[in-house]
Amino acid sequence: MSVTPEACRLSVMPEACGLSVMPEACGLSMARVAAILAASPGHRDALQAAATAGPAGGWIGAGFVRNAVWDALSGRAPEVTTLADLDLVHHDPARDLAADAGFEAALRAARPLPWSVVNQAW
Repeated sequence: MSVTPEACRLSVMPEACGLSVMPEACGLSMARVAAILAASPGHRDALQAAATAGPAGGWIGAGFVRNAVWDALSGRAPEVTTLADLDLVHHDPARDLAADAGFEAALRAARPLPWSVVNQAW
């Protein structure tokens, strides 16, 4: 199965990746970034977990994307298990902060990674 950020309701934005310029200016297209993530089983599984167990409209934070791209461009296989944390942010004023703990538990059950879910509405 091919998993893209769009299929997982997640977006890869240059500023979220710690890039001060568009990836295209560095010779990377958004399609290439998506391909790097999709080629890594760990990243693909994490995206799928976020899509099925995370909050709707969630965004995975910078390290997830930045590290995968850096590893791929450095000739190493991207590995999601080396992340100190995996930030997933969302904005939902209808949910209180306690809901984030439930999302984290569901995400850890789906894919045992150091998930950190934060509702940016609060």
